[in-house]
Amino acid sequence: MSASFAFCRWRVAEARDPGDREKFGATAEKVTLTAAGGPLAELVADANLDAVRAISGAEAALVSSYGFHADLNAGPVTYEELVATQSAGLAIDVYTMTGARLKKLLAYQNPSGWVLTPSASLRYTVEGGAVTEITLNGAPVTDTQVIKIAANYILGGGWQGFPRWEGSNSVYHGGPDDQGALATYIAKNSPVKAPKGDRVTVR
Repeated sequence: MSASFAFCRWRVAEARDPGDREKFGATAEKVTLTAAGGPLAELVADANLDAVRAISGAEAALVSSYGFHADLNAGPVTYEELVATQSAGLAIDVYTMTGARLKKLLAYQNPSGWVLTPSASLRYTVEGGAVTEITLNGAPVTDTQVIKIAANYILGGGWQGFPRWEGSNSVYHGGPDDQGALATYIAKNSPVKAPKGDRVTVR
């Protein structure tokens, strides 16, 4: 565990006191939360992947908009704002699944019509209830390809409005938690730009 991550994780835990206004990083622009997740969900997915990629070999991360509560405003980010944005702090796990299983998972739309939001390494299109296009690091995903996907353990377990990740295998446990991952990512990459919110197309 890096010193910077250990610091951010400890400070986020302390920040459950809503009066903590200490700044630890900054955003270059407002990172908005939409009903489906949008730029904020994409930023969290990027942070989750960054937190576990080196130790687990994860290639992509997925998040749902469940558990996000507010935009990240432009400018300095405080621990108070981070906790208000993403309050739960759930451990990130890594799973393996085939491309065929991944397509089935990504085709699922919850009752509100939302789908899962990926990290920048993964892009896909859902059309007529099926994934019609999907790429990993710019290359098409095949049905037999085995991919390592990071997600918080609640999402992988079949909560947050999406089904259990049937047919996947858990290959890494131990976190960090997604709240600490986001804090560390912002601190490391400040000022953080807002993702475009365009990684998924639903037709």
